[in-house]
Amino acid sequence: MRKVLHLPFNLASQIGIINDALNDDMIYSTSAFKSAQISEYTPDFELSGTKIVSIFRRINCFIKTVGQFDVYLHHTGGSLLSNHLGHIDARINVKIGKKCVPIFHGSELRRPSLEIETNPFYEVTYDEDDVKVLKTLEFWSSLSNDVVVCAASFLDYGLNQYFEHVHYIPIAIDLSKYSEVSSSKVLSSAKKKKVVHLPSHLQAKGTKYVRAAIKDLESDGLDFDYLELTGIPHSEVKKELLKADLVIDQMMLGDYGVLALEAMALGKPVVGYIKPSILKHYSVELPIINCNPNTLKSTLSDWLTNDSVQYEKRGNASRRYVEKYHASDVISTKYQDLLKSL
Repeated sequence: MRKVLHLPFNLASQIGIINDALNDDMIYSTSAFKSAQISEYTPDFELSGTKIVSIFRRINCFIKTVGQFDVYLHHTGGSLLSNHLGHIDARINVKIGKKCVPIFHGSELRRPSLEIETNPFYEVTYDEDDVKVLKTLEFWSSLSNDVVVCAASFLDYGLNQYFEHVHYIPIAIDLSKYSEVSSSKVLSSAKKKKVVHLPSHLQAKGTKYVRAAIKDLESDGLDFDYLELTGIPHSEVKKELLKADLVIDQMMLGDYGVLALEAMALGKPVVGYIKPSILKHYSVELPIINCNPNTLKSTLSDWLTNDSVQYEKRGNASRRYVEKYHASDVISTKYQDLLKSL
């Protein structure tokens, strides 16, 4: 049995979802991260607390786990003893013959110089920095021949210059928690359509573009309801998605994320901006209603005047897409293949 430890950041509940899906007769998977109110997953090794408590818990976790696992999966390229301590935990584990593999989800690998070339709407949002990213790549490539990326845009970053094996494993969703598929069958011409936008970060999600488009549509006299909420618990996110007819994901980063998956899993049509340069990495089945900030208003206008049949078709296609490409059992198989290759 292979023993795997996921650490140290449960970004968008990805460690929790993958950890649960990976555990079987052949793999013992466990986790170490900070629990958070916005996630329903709890770690096997808790790292949260005040600064002093968190440091103590990280050191304690290191003592208990060093050399005890076959593979350490370092989500977001972090570790228990991170930058200020030189990722010494990863260095030691590699030194004694264990495998440490970085998994990059998003902003920690995003390079402004490359994004600007392919995305005219891109803005530096999460303190992304080319120099910092290059240092991160140089460090992890000194420890690992393998890297995992969860965003398609990173496939164009030339990572094969640093790593022998670049694995693209998309973000995962546990569909057992999204059984209430409601693909807009309830829509009728007499019902006002409800547009929902639930940004986790206003700038990153291009909320300013969404607000401008909504304001223009309201000024044009189009009759619909609009709900925008940010920073709400995950349980509330699902409730609001269930009440939506149309969901707007993001209008700046140029790719789709967890919120889009959750909406599609519930059979909702999703509007988002997928930059042209990465479409080659996706199946033609991708059901996201693709537009950019310049075309968002017209796209919303078209869909707000569409009949319920179009909503149902797109909603059903959305659910099928998530089942085929993002379901936790599908993603778990990809991680199993990764572990076998190490």
